[in-house]
Amino acid sequence: MVPIPEVLQDKLKYTSEKCMRLLCFAEKKAVPRHFFMGSVDMVIAHDDNNDKTALAAIIRALYELDKVAIIRYCYRDNLAPKLACLIPRKKIFF
Repeated sequence: MVPIPEVLQDKLKYTSEKCMRLLCFAEKKAVPRHFFMGSVDMVIAHDDNNDKTALAAIIRALYELDKVAIIRYCYRDNLAPKLACLIPRKKIFF
């Protein structure tokens, strides 16, 4: 092992910020079902009309084009980022 001075140890620690970044769009059939073996989370917009409109537009486009969004997210500061797949779900109200 190579000793690292304590002064440098803080600089070598991984740091990240709370974030959600869109990496790409993909065909729904290109993402195998066995990739969905983890936890399930939900994405909701802030209580702002612009945010709600933007999220609704993305969901509608993904649903109509039969695509998914691949994202990188970190739900808290200084945690390892994760890759996730956002799958649109159309809910029919009665």
